[in-house]
Amino acid sequence: MPFSLSFLDTIEYIAIIASLGYVILSSRQLIGTWLFGFIGSALYIIIFFYNGLYGSTLLSCLFTGLMVYGWLTWKRQANEPELLVTQLNTKQRLIAFFIGIALTVLIYCLSVSIEGHAFPIEDASIAGFSLVAQILVARKKLEAWYGWVVINALAVYTYGSNHLPMTALLYVVYTVLAVYGLYKWRTSMQSH
Repeated sequence: MPFSLSFLDTIEYIAIIASLGYVILSSRQLIGTWLFGFIGSALYIIIFFYNGLYGSTLLSCLFTGLMVYGWLTWKRQANEPELLVTQLNTKQRLIAFFIGIALTVLIYCLSVSIEGHAFPIEDASIAGFSLVAQILVARKKLEAWYGWVVINALAVYTYGSNHLPMTALLYVVYTVLAVYGLYKWRTSMQSH
């Protein structure tokens, strides 16, 4: 056992605080969201790997990079207009959904053969669709929040069943914050 339980607990608590900061700032469209997301994602790499959630480990690795992408996307130059909240059209929604399915299948196939992989289907679904939702957040697409409500509900079950009660609780809060984010972004979209 490379880490003591108290060390992992400390990392989990810091990751939870950073991750909550990410979602709260994201719902308010504040660029500082990406720093909090970077810290939370980087710490969750350790937590998920240690707990045998290899799809979520991969997701956290990718999220760490996506946080940089999000920051660059939201960062405005003085002469560029602000990125506004918009919606996907029907074709884009279908494409996003099928990309989520394809990513889920890919992540499942890559990780199912790893010994000790906990909840491979659920873990792959969380990872695949979270990647799609995160890219939609970076592009300020309203549908990201609908995705997060569903993804977070699945994560509550998966992480709670895998002896990560504090992370499961975080995802309960995420679900509530996703509804709040949906409300805030919808209001923002209707005001422009």
